[in-house]
Amino acid sequence: MQPLQRVTTSALLYTLAAIATLVLLGDYARMLNLCGKMPPGPFPLPIVGNTLMLRDVKPWFYFEELSKKYNAPLITFWIWLCLGIWGIEIGIL
Repeated sequence: MQPLQRVTTSALLYTLAAIATLVLLGDYARMLNLCGKMPPGPFPLPIVGNTLMLRDVKPWFYFEELSKKYNAPLITFWIWLCLGIWGIEIGIL
């Protein structure tokens, strides 16, 4: 009876791994789809987004650099799976 139980457990684990992979791929496809509709910004990585690019101290300076790089007052920045749109005031008329 144990070999049958082992096969069932293995099949269950493979099925769960396949489902988790499909969910992650679907979520990343959603991220990429939203990137085309949002203001410019750095390209997000799967799961972590742009979190690894974020500075620990005074992150608003990095957002200002990105605003100048993309020549846009609004930038898109992904923190983990959460979309953030940051507005940078470049000048007052």
